[in-house]
Amino acid sequence: MNTLLPVNEQFVELVAKAIARDRLHREAQDLIKYTMGIALPDSPALERRFDTEFEQLWVGHEDECVWNREQYTIDAITAINKINLLLLTMSM
Repeated sequence: MNTLLPVNEQFVELVAKAIARDRLHREAQDLIKYTMGIALPDSPALERRFDTEFEQLWVGHEDECVWNREQYTIDAITAINKINLLLLTMSM
């Protein structure tokens, strides 16, 4: 029997935040590559700066920040449910 992923508020928020961070990071890299024609090198300092900016956006109270969190929460629940469905079908 496979263990299913939890769908509690804390886990959903953790997954939503990971999805949001990954998308925003990828979009930022693509934008820099497109506008400047270069790819940024991996840099711990840049990662820390990005993480700081992302955290501020994530906890923002502006309408856009709240709406984005809601959308990423929906994405997270959908992803968790899909994984759980896959786990259920694999255990049959």
